[in-house]
Amino acid sequence: MFQLHPILRRALSCLLAVGALAAAAQAQVPAPLPTPNLPLTVAGDISSIAYQPDGALLLVGTFTSVNGVPRNGVARLLPNGSLDPQWNPPVRWGDMQVSRRIYSLPDGGVLVHGNISHFNGQWQLGCGVKLTAGPNPAAVPSWYENAGGCVPVDVTLDDAGWVYFVSPEGLRRIRADTGNYDPDWLGQSYSYGSLVYDGSGGLIQQTDYRLNRVLIATGALDTNWQSRGHPGSRLIGGAAEPSSGFVFLAYADGRVDKLSKATGQSASGWPQFAPYPGAETFARASGGDVYVGGYRGVCRMSGSTGQVLASWPIEGNRKSMHSLAARADGNVAAAGDFARLGDTPTMGLALLGTAAAQPAALALVESRGGATLLARQPDGALIVAGKFDRAGGVDRSNLLRLQPDGSMDMAWAPRVDGWTYALAVGPDGGIYVGGYLESVNGVDVSNGLRKLDGTTGATVTDYVADTDTSTVFGLYVDSISRVHLTGYRVERPVRRLLPDGAMDGSWGTSLLPTTSSGLQRVGNDLYISIQSDGDFSPRRLSLLTGALDADWNVAMESYVALSIAPAADGDLFIGGYFDSVNGVPRRHLARVSSTTPVQVREWDPSPDNSVYGVGTTANGRLFVSGYFTQVGGKPRHGNAELAPSDGAALDSWIAPVGSMQQLLAEDRIYFSASPRGVIAYPLAVGDTIFASPFE
Repeated sequence: MFQLHPILRRALSCLLAVGALAAAAQAQVPAPLPTPNLPLTVAGDISSIAYQPDGALLLVGTFTSVNGVPRNGVARLLPNGSLDPQWNPPVRWGDMQVSRRIYSLPDGGVLVHGNISHFNGQWQLGCGVKLTAGPNPAAVPSWYENAGGCVPVDVTLDDAGWVYFVSPEGLRRIRADTGNYDPDWLGQSYSYGSLVYDGSGGLIQQTDYRLNRVLIATGALDTNWQSRGHPGSRLIGGAAEPSSGFVFLAYADGRVDKLSKATGQSASGWPQFAPYPGAETFARASGGDVYVGGYRGVCRMSGSTGQVLASWPIEGNRKSMHSLAARADGNVAAAGDFARLGDTPTMGLALLGTAAAQPAALALVESRGGATLLARQPDGALIVAGKFDRAGGVDRSNLLRLQPDGSMDMAWAPRVDGWTYALAVGPDGGIYVGGYLESVNGVDVSNGLRKLDGTTGATVTDYVADTDTSTVFGLYVDSISRVHLTGYRVERPVRRLLPDGAMDGSWGTSLLPTTSSGLQRVGNDLYISIQSDGDFSPRRLSLLTGALDADWNVAMESYVALSIAPAADGDLFIGGYFDSVNGVPRRHLARVSSTTPVQVREWDPSPDNSVYGVGTTANGRLFVSGYFTQVGGKPRHGNAELAPSDGAALDSWIAPVGSMQQLLAEDRIYFSASPRGVIAYPLAVGDTIFASPFE
């Protein structure tokens, strides 16, 4: 089966089928057994955190649950770490890609910033709300009315209750309690990074080439304060050192400066190095140490000497540290998008302390994950790949194994860090994992492919694949363990590796470096897609020699993805995301000849959205899956059986759960129905196969 090329991955909406369809589905397909009960989740992405004076922790991001309780991207943890059940602002987020931030205000209120479209069912300005203090928070509409409209996401608060931000007119300030502007105060501003309050009557801001200090009393620049900073690296945050005349500033390149509040000069002996490039966030603990975090993890530095005292790498699907917040007791909360910090499994939120060698998990902050690839082992076990950090409450890193009865193999737990685009099972039951892989089982990967033991999940260390690419998009393994692969910027559209991983130099056709994706065998041919002029066109190669068939040409308008299955008479069913085939109007699904010149058949089921999976059984039955809600003239919920002769949707087999990819076996069809998980339905009505809707 061909997989969607990641560069061209599109956001395709999937609508639910009508209620009558569900009723019809239950009449045609028996209720499946309730296994595997494996909700797939990823670490919820937390973009900002802030402590309140009472020790409660505020969170905002794109997460969907906290400690198993639904939350719509905003939540409050009580000082004991439990979720505040009464603090659940009725926020609805808009579609704009705007960073979300949360601030604790001096009057006990909370400022939530981001792409908020509605609050408690009422339309909002679209940039944020101020919430009242206490349980059951309500919006304070007058705050934004007094502020005169949308206040930027990045703001800075001082000790006197003012909120500062950069506006088109310059540096402005408003009252944290009322939102009222100070009409008599306008600071000079050339900032494109964060504003930092230095605790001594000044705001530090950044221009392209230097740092400036703005005097809060007048809004004028402090002419006695000069510092070049780090040109070309954005100021991401900072904090004052209360007991001295210094302020810490942190930059995106990972550097941390300690500057004099009076002059802007660096502290004597302070080191000039970047412990964590790609930094996003900074905090100073009450004990004096400073923390900087980013896509690599978090490090703790001495506030006195600047030396690195400890560091904790992160793992996860997107791997980023977005926010650090200092707690009154000297500990620091770390939040972002990660499933492991140091040696500690944690879902997006952890606590760092000077006394503990490793972080402590604070809460389970999660979002829905999903399965995207399926492969079946010879013993009937199912390998599931996708984007998930937990499965059924158990730690799993993007790969798991289901036993033939549908239960999860608790002993099979390889760790895959990165993006998996291809999955295949060898004749020995070994698992080949391809994609843009950062590491597998803790070892870095640079060639996009690893082989795992099918029984234990351990890496097969003596298999070293000569892939000639950093990213593998398609895999096919033949009966003698020769691997065929497609990838990014490869010399050959399909590269064949011998059983030991070495390239088979006698097989294949060399081209200019190109990107090929998908890989499926039909008879003695391999079908792939090759990038050409920005589009991906289906091509055919000989399985025996690797030579391209120059006479078999299929051109598709708006082509994105491809899946191919053979018809009983030798034709080919092609699914994907396209509008025409060789100039003939066809939407997302077509039937073409395997002979040349290619003929587009008078066969047109016309699904209303993309088709990711196409499969045929040994007795000629045809199944399709994807994002469609209509196909073959009838409503269907993302999958359907079609008549091979005319493409009509058949009422004799209707599955009630939608899907993206599919895998046909002898007696059943598996669906990877992201974000629901894995579902299996019998091909013969009357049988019962394991499944779970994972809702």
